[in-house]
Amino acid sequence: MPYHNRYSFVREVRTYLYTTNRMVRKGIVQIMQSMYRINQRQFQCPIELSIHTISGKWKMTIICRLLEGKKRYGEIKKEISGIQHKVLAEQLRELEEAGILLRQEYPAIPPKVEYELTDLGKGMKPLMDFLEQWGRQFEVGTEQKSL
Repeated sequence: MPYHNRYSFVREVRTYLYTTNRMVRKGIVQIMQSMYRINQRQFQCPIELSIHTISGKWKMTIICRLLEGKKRYGEIKKEISGIQHKVLAEQLRELEEAGILLRQEYPAIPPKVEYELTDLGKGMKPLMDFLEQWGRQFEVGTEQKSL
């Protein structure tokens, strides 16, 4: 509908907003808000869900190691210095529950367990590349110690 001047347009927008606001307050119209869910937990924002899924001191490091390919538990533990057995097992379990990685157990003695990223986990590669690039701006020069 063409407007004769900007005041008629502004008047129509105000009328629409006023009417909509009254309808929302009376419960006639509900504003739909998107919800996001992972592991029976709901989030209002996809960024909040993402941060919750990968938060944890070692999760990003684990994902980086698994981007290289399948790894056994012992290999992951050796590559991440300073991580405790309990914490590694817990972080791996949480990533598995979130669908980021896949745990493959083989019937052998001693038990053989391999971890690899799922397609969902592999989809994090561009994010990891971006974070690596961003973090490199804070690199400090390595110092040579003289004997």
